[in-house]
Amino acid sequence: MKKIILMMLLAASAFTWTSCKENDDEKDTGKPKTNTQILTSNTWKVTSVTIDPPLEGYTDFLELEPCFADNKFNFTSKTEGSGTYTQDEGNDVCEDSEKTSSGEWNFSASEKIINISDDEGGFNNFNIKELSETTFKFSGVTNVFEQDYTITFTYIAQ
Repeated sequence: MKKIILMMLLAASAFTWTSCKENDDEKDTGKPKTNTQILTSNTWKVTSVTIDPPLEGYTDFLELEPCFADNKFNFTSKTEGSGTYTQDEGNDVCEDSEKTSSGEWNFSASEKIINISDDEGGFNNFNIKELSETTFKFSGVTNVFEQDYTITFTYIAQ
């Protein structure tokens, strides 16, 4: 009987100690997460890519290039507001693409613009439309065949 009581006391002590530890770790500092913290704390899976005006009759880039639909981004931080990224093509790798690609990123204009450069020397500036714990939405203008197109990307946290 003493062994059962001792085991119950030990279990209760361990539970109490663990509960206090979790509360300390989850303590709200009162500071909201920065965009860098939000961006780097998730893997981002593409859900939508729209084109305006339509390109070859398409406004949904995922219809034009379905192999892009399972792509994911991972961002890492070197310093607050800059770092590296890796893009994984998923199971459906687009023609003439590598399974993974990488590059660098940084924020400008008070974290309202993300600058992304790829490992081939390409560089793009995108306006951040939304960056939350669940959604990363950004857009930019690109020129194709001497025509400007606005492309809007929407990713969700995985």
